[in-house]
Amino acid sequence: MWWLFYALLAHVMNAGVFVVDKSLLATNSKISSPIKYAAWSGVLAGGAVLLLPFYWVAPTWAVVNWSLVAGVCWVGALWFSFAALKVGEPSVVVPLTGSVVPIFTWLIAVVFLGERLSNVTMTAMVLLVLGGAVLSLRLSKAARMNSLVIGTAALSGMFYAVYFAVVKHVYIVFPFFLPAFAYTRMGVGIAGLALVFWLMRRPAEKQLVKERKNGNKLTVYIIGALVISKGFGMMALILQNYAISLGSVTVVNALQGTQYLFLLGLAVLVSRYYPRLWKEEYSRVTLTQRLVGMSLVSMGLVLLVM
Repeated sequence: MWWLFYALLAHVMNAGVFVVDKSLLATNSKISSPIKYAAWSGVLAGGAVLLLPFYWVAPTWAVVNWSLVAGVCWVGALWFSFAALKVGEPSVVVPLTGSVVPIFTWLIAVVFLGERLSNVTMTAMVLLVLGGAVLSLRLSKAARMNSLVIGTAALSGMFYAVYFAVVKHVYIVFPFFLPAFAYTRMGVGIAGLALVFWLMRRPAEKQLVKERKNGNKLTVYIIGALVISKGFGMMALILQNYAISLGSVTVVNALQGTQYLFLLGLAVLVSRYYPRLWKEEYSRVTLTQRLVGMSLVSMGLVLLVM
């Protein structure tokens, strides 16, 4: 059951990455546009190809083709995720996206991968997803998200689900974990580069308008934060993908509910000391709601490790 520990550690690390992503998207820099941030995040993800000289195994055509599909799905998921994070609170957007991921992952895994879960595991997954959904709700009118943010976050979750189902298939047909991981991330890098070239080829007038809006140059701090964030994100993804290769892709994604607990704590700290980035709600109703959500997530975890 070590794969459960790897999945939990990956989700905790990703919580910190989401906070950095939100902070960078809130800046007035040239990468604060969600589509640009997604493109360059994809390019950096392609750096995993550096693993291949040390763990070389020639890929099959199926691995190459599915890696490209995975790359497009991942960059698309990032694009929608960053668009939602740009205007929404991480402690709301991430649980909403994370609640969609295991549902669609389970549907895809059952239909295409033939995965079957026990009754206890299904109950645990439902509790984790329900806990994430409760944590993502905003009951007060002032804190409610608009339908565009909800729809964008949900679309992000669907793309993530397809990505994880595809990489699970790659790990089944190509049982060499690190080379398989490197090939799927190479697909992400190719998709990111394609998006970068598309952005560069846009009409000059549109590009100039975009640059005037974003204006500021990339500082050393922004570049450093981006590289460090994506480095941690890469380590988290290796752990998450390794857990997927060993266990159930549905359960690994359902464990994302644990990420919300850590993310909530980080979001509260950031909103307290850097309120210009985002603000968290502290009303009695909100605290009660979060307590309920955390309790559901905790019960789901207990069932998984029993």
